[in-house]
Amino acid sequence: MAKRKLRLTAFARFVIVMVFLAPLAYMGASYYNGEDGFQNLKDLLGIGQKEQTEQSDQRNNQFNNNNNSKSTISYEELIKENKVLKDSVRSKDRQIYKLKQRIIDLQMDR
Repeated sequence: MAKRKLRLTAFARFVIVMVFLAPLAYMGASYYNGEDGFQNLKDLLGIGQKEQTEQSDQRNNQFNNNNNSKSTISYEELIKENKVLKDSVRSKDRQIYKLKQRIIDLQMDR
């Protein structure tokens, strides 16, 4: 019997290359950004799911703790902060108005 040489279409070659190249490129880009590319790939694929749920639980606890500390701010403090912000916006609006007037004056001098 004659052995027949295996032939692949261009698309099949492309798919095979991408199966190996895409994860390597992702890991390289993660490493370049200062992250752990292998761990990012594991998280993306869901490998090590137990560790991931523990980490997400810790993050949720931190988020809840931050919300609790923020909720202790009194109503009066929020009112004061709101007034300060409104004054800041008014000041910025006045500055913008003055700058627009200056632009108009400079355009008229041409």
